[in-house]
Amino acid sequence: MRLLFTLLSFSFLTTTLSAQLQGGLSGNYFLQSIPEWESAIFGNRSNERLLNKGYGAELDFKVAGFENYRVQFHINAQRNQFRSDWGNRALKLDQNVLSLTSKIFILSLEADCDCPTFSRDAGILEKGFFVEISPGISTFNGKIEDDFIISEDKGTAFKLGIGMGLEIGFNDYVTISPFVRFNRYFNMEWEGLQTDIAGIDNVPDPIEGSDTTPLNQFSAGLRLAITLQR
Repeated sequence: MRLLFTLLSFSFLTTTLSAQLQGGLSGNYFLQSIPEWESAIFGNRSNERLLNKGYGAELDFKVAGFENYRVQFHINAQRNQFRSDWGNRALKLDQNVLSLTSKIFILSLEADCDCPTFSRDAGILEKGFFVEISPGISTFNGKIEDDFIISEDKGTAFKLGIGMGLEIGFNDYVTISPFVRFNRYFNMEWEGLQTDIAGIDNVPDPIEGSDTTPLNQFSAGLRLAITLQR
C-alpha cells in the first residue's frame, strides 16, 4: 500500500499531466527460468525445467506525460500464472505485480503536443516505436501439491524490466501495441523449499540450488489501449 500511495502521489503532484485519459489491457505469454529453485528440486539434472511457461493479464493507466517530449508514465497492475506437472505432482506459481513504467518514443522524442499516436504526421515506425523501463514490486505464491500440499510459501520481490514495442493507432481513441519484455526479479525466497523437497519419496536430496533465486522472465504480448479526451 505504501508503494501504491507513492505512485499515486507522483501522479497527483506532477505538473506534466497528460492531455488524455488513457488506459490499456494486455495479454502476455512468458518464458522464464528460476535456476536456484530448479536445482533445489532436480539436483544436478539441469536439463529439466519447471515453471518455464505461463500466461498473464495486465491493466495499466497513464498517469503523466510531457507536452514537448514523448515520454509517458504508466501504472501497471499484472497477474501471472505458471504451472508445471512433475510426475503426479503439480508445481504452481502465481504472481501479482505492480510497476511504474516509463515509456519513451525514441524515434520521435520531440513533439509539440501530448497527442495520440494516430494523429501524428510520421511513418508507423517513427511515430509508434517505443522503449520502456519498468521497476516494480511483486508478491508471489508458490505451491507443490499432489493429494496434499507438499510445500508452500508466499513472498515479495523487487523487479526491473525493460522492453520495446510498437503503437499502431486505428484512430485517436483505439490503439494496439505488440511488445516484448525482459523482467528480472531479485531474491525470490521460498522458505523451506530444499527441506521439503528432501522429504519427498523417490526424489534425491537437493545437492545444488537454494531457497532464494532470481527469476529471469521473457514475455511477448499485445496491448489494447483506449484514449478519451478530457
